[in-house]
Amino acid sequence: MAEIKKGEGGFFVQTDEDDLFYLLTCTGVGDIGLPAGDETPVYCPSPSVVGEFVITDAIAGEAGLVTYSLDRPLRSTLNYLLTTLRNCRFHGRVNWRVKGSTPDLFSNYIVGMFLYMSRVTVSNVPASVVIAPTDDARVETNADISAFDWKVVYPIKPTKVAQTETEDITDIAFDMSETCYEDEAGGDYKCKLGYYVTTCLVGSLTNKADVWFTEDYGVTWTQTGDYPFAGSEDINAVVTRGGRVIVAREAVAGEHAQIAYSDDEGDTWTTVEVGTVDDQGINAMWWLDQTHLWAAADDGYVYFSDDQGESWTAQTAGGLTAQDLNAIHAIDQSNAWAVGDAAAIIRTTDGSTWEVVTAPAGLADAVTAVAMRNADRVFIGTDAGEVYVTADEGENWVQRNLPGQSSLATIDEIMFDFDLHYFGYIAATDTDGLGRLFRSEDGGASWLRVNDMPTNSGFNAALWVCDQNNGWIGGPAHGGTAFLAKWQPVS
Repeated sequence: MAEIKKGEGGFFVQTDEDDLFYLLTCTGVGDIGLPAGDETPVYCPSPSVVGEFVITDAIAGEAGLVTYSLDRPLRSTLNYLLTTLRNCRFHGRVNWRVKGSTPDLFSNYIVGMFLYMSRVTVSNVPASVVIAPTDDARVETNADISAFDWKVVYPIKPTKVAQTETEDITDIAFDMSETCYEDEAGGDYKCKLGYYVTTCLVGSLTNKADVWFTEDYGVTWTQTGDYPFAGSEDINAVVTRGGRVIVAREAVAGEHAQIAYSDDEGDTWTTVEVGTVDDQGINAMWWLDQTHLWAAADDGYVYFSDDQGESWTAQTAGGLTAQDLNAIHAIDQSNAWAVGDAAAIIRTTDGSTWEVVTAPAGLADAVTAVAMRNADRVFIGTDAGEVYVTADEGENWVQRNLPGQSSLATIDEIMFDFDLHYFGYIAATDTDGLGRLFRSEDGGASWLRVNDMPTNSGFNAALWVCDQNNGWIGGPAHGGTAFLAKWQPVS
């Protein structure tokens, strides 16, 4: 097993998700096994030869655990392979760096391998001998390790995607399903089909807000064939799943909240009234699965649909807070949080009954963003540019300072990847009206600013994370056209 030299890379561990990764020096890393799952053939009688059978299909088994091994010299000081890493699960990461660069986790690497929820299964002290003081030989310890999952991580770079739309992009969403082709190699991957929505022309009573879609991972964008709402009504939110897209409009005087859905990529739309409150708009939606769709609305209302938006019920109707709710996120069918003006924070732990969560001490600003990593660990952002995290369902809060914290004006959106809920992104607007993107590769313990962001006029809540290395960000029109950028691995 070869030791990773400083000029080549390093092995890092994270033993607590509130703490940073640290470098294990003098550590060798063996082969990393990435099982895809065995296949069991399905046999059927041959259509051409009597008495023979042919393979017509295969049943894929579970992928199994990732496996790898480490070795490290046995020294008089604490040896992690025999103590800390043996007793508890941890996250591991192997980085391959530019030759000659200093050991660093996030800024000096070409490619990284993240090993989620690792645990030592066997540790050894092989061929133990008594070494003379002049002997250069070392006693090595080694460990076999398993991990729940793995991700390849790359440095990223954002690139502007030119648009003909002239108004502000307010929200963006992609279908996160994956499919394999039955008759050829390959398949469709996450973020192939996506939508973004816009405001209408300011001051116009007839101009209508637009919906745009892509079917090729964002290479081209096309305006839908029809408009979902009337003139002068901004679209605040969009979600999509399984071929259906749902959009929600802002508050309209004298009318109830309203959504519209389409099953033909926006050629036709069906509008649905949501609730019975006049002058109410929907500000955000979260579509967890086919039967769990939530909407955060004005006046402290949370609406729920179990039929893909065709009908809605109010789960909380302003009894917990009368503040407008700005964002909502669900991690599973039971646990969801919604946040709003004047530090309003509410949550459900059974998918239907909501309760108030105590905000961070002294916080009175509007809460503009929320992202759940799990039922306990939740991030929120404010219109004062602050980010807070709780690891105990809101009992205690800790502020997470971002690079250039003092110059941030608003946290527009927070989102983590859909697979592990570990790799995070934050869209923020600074006091000069410029949008900044931040990335976390350690579960939100630390954040780094993503460099080379194209010139813009700030961001909106139009952030979407496709995976640990890819995503989209939109915002107000800049230079006469809507701002849309995609980040992806540096080539």
